[in-house]
Amino acid sequence: MLKWLLDRYRRTYERPPQAHVEIADDGFAVVSPDGARSLVRWSRVVTVVTYKNDNFSTDEIIIAFELAERPGELLEVSEEWRGFHDLFPLLEEKLGLVPNWYEEVMQPPFARNHRVLLQRTPPPPDDASGSG
Repeated sequence: MLKWLLDRYRRTYERPPQAHVEIADDGFAVVSPDGARSLVRWSRVVTVVTYKNDNFSTDEIIIAFELAERPGELLEVSEEWRGFHDLFPLLEEKLGLVPNWYEEVMQPPFARNHRVLLQRTPPPPDDASGSG
């Protein structure tokens, strides 16, 4: 009986593995639960948006990045992921985002609060050959 209760508790309350954020020299990586990595280089970011999901009893703040090489596609990062808050000083330093964006999207509770934090012209394609 006790094993059944413990198993039910785990299925009900334990979260499945989540993605996380790893800071890199020139940006950051989103690492999925299966280990796949999506690299975001600061120089390739063209759009940054934030919004809030209403998860019934709590809110979840998301920040999403559009990269020059993937127009129209957003790479989302959840505040519930490990490493999310490590991005804050870098967002200000590397992209010039106003540091109070997080507090602004928090209020009022349970509202979407969509904000465009950055919109800039895409940079030219990278020169993979290394020549100038």
